[in-house]
Amino acid sequence: MSARQLAHSCSRPNPLGAVLNTPSGQLIIASAMLQDVIGIIMLGELQAAAEDASAVGYLYPILSATVFLLVFSYLAAHVIPSYFPMLLKKFHHHHEREGFVMASILLLAITLIPACHFSKGSYLLGCFLAGMCFCTDHHSATIWQSQVGGSIAA
Repeated sequence: MSARQLAHSCSRPNPLGAVLNTPSGQLIIASAMLQDVIGIIMLGELQAAAEDASAVGYLYPILSATVFLLVFSYLAAHVIPSYFPMLLKKFHHHHEREGFVMASILLLAITLIPACHFSKGSYLLGCFLAGMCFCTDHHSATIWQSQVGGSIAA
């Protein structure tokens, strides 16, 4: 199941939404994410093959992706869900919250894209990690869907 199919299936009000909250549904989502991560790492490997065909050149994308994934998976699972809602409560108006969420995602993506690229990984890993950091926050998901979802679905 591709990420686009998964997103389309999740957005429909049908029994599939109930299936995704089961262990089997979570396994499907985890395997789709793992497939995306492996694809991103392989892109880094292709870039490494074009630039430096040594054994060390092939290890850099794997090592950098592993370090980035471990660090930002911890942040996405433990740190951001604890502190980000507290920051959102400081904004009383909905439009202010929208702007803060979109600016936070954009700032993290702009920071992670060059960081991943300069560490010999794929710049797409930075985009993936920026999105992953905010995936547990319901406000971020609804704001992202309202701001960007229509342009992706078209």
